[in-house]
Amino acid sequence: MLSIDNLKNFCKLHKDEEFTGIGGASVYSLWNFEEIEELNKGYEVEKFTPDFIAFGTDGGGKMLAVKKGTGEVYSVPFIPMEEKSADKLAENLDEFLKLKKV
Repeated sequence: MLSIDNLKNFCKLHKDEEFTGIGGASVYSLWNFEEIEELNKGYEVEKFTPDFIAFGTDGGGKMLAVKKGTGEVYSVPFIPMEEKSADKLAENLDEFLKLKKV
């Protein structure tokens, strides 16, 4: 199980990197590790997608999120923010690193 502290450390280590989405259609950047909890509250992630913790965005209509129980990485639309609209990007953060934009 992935903790919020692990996710913050990941964002701190990879803060200036960009990652591609499915088919390279989106480019994601990570949120500042110090703002993750505040941004999750502001976007009401717990209310709309309680199984996820958001940690980045494509700068448009999608957020990067980790599924709490599995550590899988997803792209979730901000509207509608719901689990059934999520697209899986990677099995875990290590696999997600392979999506780093070069």
